Amino acid sequence: MHVFHFTHSDLDGLACSLVAKFNFPNDKITTVICDYGDKSVDEAISKFLESPECTCSRGTVALLVTDIAPSLPVCKEIDKHKNMFSWLLVQDHHKTVNWSDEFDWFEHDKLNERCGAKMLYDWGHRKSDVVEDFVMAVDAYDRWCLDSPYRKRGEVLNDLLKFIGHENFLLEFEGDFEADRGKILPVVRIAKRKLDADVISVAENPQVLEDSEGRWFAFVVLGDEDVSSVGHKILELRPDVSYVAMVIPKHNVVSLRSRKNQVDVSEIAKKRGGGGHREAAGFVVDFKDALLEKCKF
Repeated sequence: MHVFHFTHSDLDGLACSLVAKFNFPNDKITTVICDYGDKSVDEAISKFLESPECTCSRGTVALLVTDIAPSLPVCKEIDKHKNMFSWLLVQDHHKTVNWSDEFDWFEHDKLNERCGAKMLYDWGHRKSDVVEDFVMAVDAYDRWCLDSPYRKRGEVLNDLLKFIGHENFLLEFEGDFEADRGKILPVVRIAKRKLDADVISVAENPQVLEDSEGRWFAFVVLGDEDVSSVGHKILELRPDVSYVAMVIPKHNVVSLRSRKNQVDVSEIAKKRGGGGHREAAGFVVDFKDALLEKCKF
């Protein structure tokens, strides 16, 4: 069987890739890392559905989508092809896919009680204490469970990902779910010091603006800094703001963060075609076209 796996580009999405390979040790897996904007999951899946790998599969291909939901129109296209797959599974835990009940192959954790990697691990038949510990660390980081005993390791894993990149992270952890506890640990410490310094330098001087509902929010433009860390550091340093809006031109994304049980930033994102959780959400903006227009001389 050939499993085509589409997953998100963050720590949780990459952890899903590792868990998928753990779940299917004897099957071929093609992993496609997706994001929002230019590398969207909609674009990647639509291309796959039209490819010979899909149209000529005759039940030898499986489709797995984790931690990043295709849009409703693309899900309807997937549904038209579902009989071509040996099995089909889409999993997501973001609030804004409340239409997912329409499809019997779509598992939606509506209460956001598990991250994508934990959903996939729970779904699989293979179990391992080492893998489960890794998944729980990812879950504690992704869902921002600050009181979890797994939280510290989750932060280490995310720092390492930011420092060594997607490809090296997958290479280090494939087959070794404790790679962060071995020879690579000194790299983690160096990465954390550097990333902490980058986060603080950005978070100390945000622009503070007022939104249409009279709420104050912090506004920053980011490069490669860790979005969640910057957002929560600003909220820590600036009790006067209700939420944070972070523009990432490199990825054509605006990412939002808010305090627990306060502003529901997923509603803000949803109005702009995006989605996410109550305290963490985002939407796509085509900054490239806007900048090109501004730079016409």
